[in-house]
Amino acid sequence: MRHATDLDVTPKEIGELASADAITAFLARLGYETDDRAALSPEAVGLAGESASAIKRIELLSEDPEQFLRVVFAQPKALTAKVRNDLVRVLGRSNFDHLLVLASDFDTLEFVFLDKRKRQQKGPAGGERIQVVPKTINVSRRSPTRLDLRTLRRFTWTSHDALEQFDKLRSVFDAAAYTGEYFQNRGLFSDYFLRDRLRGDSAWGDNPSETFAFARDTLRDAQARWSGKDKETLRGQLLEPLFKKLGYKSTVNRPSKTQQTQPDYLLKSSDGGKLTAAFVYAWDRWLDGPDLNDADTPEENPGACVVTALDEGIADWIIVANGRLWRLYSRQAHARATNFYEVDLVEALSASGDTDPNEAFRYWWLFFRPDAFTRHAEAPGCWLDAILQGSREYAKRLGERLKDRIFLTIFPHLAQGFLVDRKHRLGHSQEPSDEELADIFEATLTLLYRLLFLLYAESRDLLAGAADVVVCDGFTGNIALKLLEGTITSVLDALRSEIQSTARGKLGGLLIRPAARRLRARLDPDTYGGAYLLGLRGLAVIAHGNSSRQAIANAIRLAARGVEHDVVDRLAQRVPERVLASARSEAPGK
Repeated sequence: MRHATDLDVTPKEIGELASADAITAFLARLGYETDDRAALSPEAVGLAGESASAIKRIELLSEDPEQFLRVVFAQPKALTAKVRNDLVRVLGRSNFDHLLVLASDFDTLEFVFLDKRKRQQKGPAGGERIQVVPKTINVSRRSPTRLDLRTLRRFTWTSHDALEQFDKLRSVFDAAAYTGEYFQNRGLFSDYFLRDRLRGDSAWGDNPSETFAFARDTLRDAQARWSGKDKETLRGQLLEPLFKKLGYKSTVNRPSKTQQTQPDYLLKSSDGGKLTAAFVYAWDRWLDGPDLNDADTPEENPGACVVTALDEGIADWIIVANGRLWRLYSRQAHARATNFYEVDLVEALSASGDTDPNEAFRYWWLFFRPDAFTRHAEAPGCWLDAILQGSREYAKRLGERLKDRIFLTIFPHLAQGFLVDRKHRLGHSQEPSDEELADIFEATLTLLYRLLFLLYAESRDLLAGAADVVVCDGFTGNIALKLLEGTITSVLDALRSEIQSTARGKLGGLLIRPAARRLRARLDPDTYGGAYLLGLRGLAVIAHGNSSRQAIANAIRLAARGVEHDVVDRLAQRVPERVLASARSEAPGK
């Protein structure tokens, strides 16, 4: 059943999502069609072998009548990146759009949106191809955050068809990446500046209690009062009283039902000075594009209207509001249509009750009150301009600090290495000449450039001999190894299957068998058995958890070679004593 606006979602509801049945009931409440729920098998969706055996249960929970958008639930034995990627790969091949819900023990729920984008292929073949881009939101079932609840309520089916709902879900997952606890900052300000530096601004100490009490009382039972009502009702009962309480003199600039794209209100100060303009819409109306549930302006795209108003110079800052969500757009933004600052006023009011008590509310009140838009003679712009400039200056200072750290801290160490090499390896004990110093400077710059840009190993080059040693954190390394192992196995198995599928293939297979065996031996992890675990006082070889007999035998041979070549002692001799001393001093129990 399609809803007119997004439904509220509570922590209790999320806490009850401990089974596929509960998730299905939750989707049904949000408006998804669940009558055709059906059990699937891993093989039916395209999984095979180890990928199929990793899935305990898979179901089709929801499908629209036109069969465009599906919600699929999968319960893997363990919720891993490989499981997710395998499912994304096979589901992405189909002609359906998918929202994937993953849960292993139901402590964590993972929602994966399979976004399909057209990409232009280069090369002689050319043409377009569809690229599947998974976008993921993880929710702790027992303790969902406000961000989780805000995101999940926007899953509500408010669209007229599945294609429109798919576009809505895409916007929801995109927005989740920019959402903070009390606000959504879509590339307009600096998140750090808003979270930490803003609290040091003198305006933060202003008292919003009177406006807070008015807004709290006015918005009590807001969803029940205004959901499904027209814009004119919201104007008279909420927006105009709220503008007045904030201190604006509001002038209606266009009627509620119109095809004009001018702002609904021109907002002025108490003495009549122009401050800003506002586009307003029916309660909880979709703000990222047209909304056919909007009886007044269904075809209107708020972002496009804002860009036009900013280009025409109607105001430097524009407000967009649907009663619940309040947005700010700036003429100075890099992307005027998509860079914005947003606060959910209902959430800000409810959250303020358990914070300072008005911390969350300040993120709405400070940014939407008249003082935020008022220009003063002693300042080049308004308060919002100062916040925007402060954000940009912070980003610039961060870049400068990074540059200083590289060139003032790292650069001298690299240059010192060349000087030490000059002395010990080349035997030059005298002070370097100006010409030699210039050569060392150039060599250090070259080395620094290669460290910064060239020594980052692209994943596509790992098997091409781009590096003898790849350094990364353990999580990334494990993903890379598992991905390579799985890819190699899949490719070799697929090649064998193709060769054996026809008589001609079998004949060709006999001809390439020696080369194929050499290739398999080179790429097969069992050939190597394992790898040394460095940093220990003794020799250790780490083997794979599902190693074969051949792999274990080769791991033992690798350990024997390590002992034979005295790997541990020779490595210790190469590591400077000061590094070893530092490691010993930081060891547990020391």
